[in-house]
Amino acid sequence: MTLLTPALAERLLARSTINVVDQHKADAYATVMAAGQWRSGSLISVYRDGRFRDGMHRCWAVARSGVSIQVVIVVADSWHVRAVSGHSLRSVLKKIARELVESVRRNATIDWSEKEQVRAGMRAAIRRLLTRTATHRTDSPQR
Repeated sequence: MTLLTPALAERLLARSTINVVDQHKADAYATVMAAGQWRSGSLISVYRDGRFRDGMHRCWAVARSGVSIQVVIVVADSWHVRAVSGHSLRSVLKKIARELVESVRRNATIDWSEKEQVRAGMRAAIRRLLTRTATHRTDSPQR
């Protein structure tokens, strides 16, 4: 999980080569965020070259509202990653993001940021989740 601050959202938006935004949608998101009703754990997916795959409206809303939210940021290669078992990449990434948020919440304790043993347990739980839900690159470029 990453805290998407207005400054980070601005940096992500500045890197993007395509900035076509549905202002009505971005404004609706910003209103919900400003009211404190945004659900944490959203997924922001960007390619290495800065293009958004998913989450541009959320970045615009964070920048506009001035409210920081917890998100999962996924950086993908410029070539596509296809998910296993017929599911779209977006649905698989959303499932992983939800499970990551649940896992972190379940394993968090009051002083989790200060105890190495608790942080190690969280890292292990996250590794298990990512290993269990791994996607396979099907059309990777020749290296």
